[in-house]
Amino acid sequence: MKIRALTIRILRQLSHDKRTLALMFVLPLLLLTLIYFIFQGTSSTMTIGTVGVPETFTSILNKNENIKLKDYATWELAQQALERGDVVAIVQADGFTTDVVSGAEGFRRDVLESADAGVNFRILLDGAQGDKAASIRKLIEAAASSTVMLILQQAASEVAAGVLPDITYTPGSVDLNLGGLLTCQVEWLDGVEDVTNFDIWGSTLLGFVSFFLVFIVAGMTFLKERKSGTLEKVLSAPVQRREIVIGYVAGFGVITVIQSIVVSLFVIKVLGVVMNGSLLAILLIMVISTVPPLTLGMLLSTAANSEFQMMQFIPIVIVPQVFFSGLFSLSKGWMLFGKIFPLTYTTDALNKVMFKGAGPGAFYGDLLMLIAFSAVFMTLNVLLLKKHRRI
Repeated sequence: MKIRALTIRILRQLSHDKRTLALMFVLPLLLLTLIYFIFQGTSSTMTIGTVGVPETFTSILNKNENIKLKDYATWELAQQALERGDVVAIVQADGFTTDVVSGAEGFRRDVLESADAGVNFRILLDGAQGDKAASIRKLIEAAASSTVMLILQQAASEVAAGVLPDITYTPGSVDLNLGGLLTCQVEWLDGVEDVTNFDIWGSTLLGFVSFFLVFIVAGMTFLKERKSGTLEKVLSAPVQRREIVIGYVAGFGVITVIQSIVVSLFVIKVLGVVMNGSLLAILLIMVISTVPPLTLGMLLSTAANSEFQMMQFIPIVIVPQVFFSGLFSLSKGWMLFGKIFPLTYTTDALNKVMFKGAGPGAFYGDLLMLIAFSAVFMTLNVLLLKKHRRI
């Protein structure tokens, strides 16, 4: 009987807590729907930029359903596309010719006549792609080898009798060197090579962990200030609302700045995540990136009456940002939607410094957006102090 009474009391209590009911029944459906559309819009197709490659090479790669080729007039244009993220790799071929009349592909005369000459495939990869870059490299090298072998077969009649054996191509059994005739020159964008998964996700996780902890600590602390009556005493003093908000932000900010510096140094110096840029630039980004979650935590704490209610904001505010912070390859539409989240700009700035070694000119736009988010949240805090606390 006692168990029944207790059960009924709990059910009645929960039935009156609309926020908890929404968290348990509505929010999971919304998050799963978000995840569904994100993965539906995520394409597994990889685009490779090409510059002056033989038709035989493109026909081989086009047989792979996950590969899409895009031709560029110059190497410089292709490299710019790689830097923008439009393609995952670029490749340029040298040493081939195409008959104007028949369209048949062959080798330049110096390649056939000189033992020192050969055909070359120049490949530029983005090390930030991680395992994907390694698989793309294998695909390109295999296609290059197959291209040379097929053209050798086609050009066999033009080579001295007995010099070229009868070659039958079997996928996976080719010699990538082909006796010195083929050279694959592999280069890495920004010098980033052989990175681990943690290197790829390190900048994202660095920004996410800092955002999550600062948001929770700021929200909980500000809620405690309000519940304990400390905030009420401060409000009774002859100070303006904006001075109160700025004072709290500055006070909490000192701790969050120290935390961001400690976490950044630990990830870079102890865990050894890839780092091609300035450490001072990373610290600057991390310090500024702590202000949006700090002000947002203070803002949302005004809508919470307990620590449990503050925790309820995690799946609403924190979880969605994970999907747009760089952990997943998203379509352009979803990437555009991710612009409404502060964490997107933090991870973008960190990636530019850690992988590309970029200077302030490359990430100042991200910092301005973080400052703008902070200004909006602080303004809303000031307005809520007037509306809810009657100062």
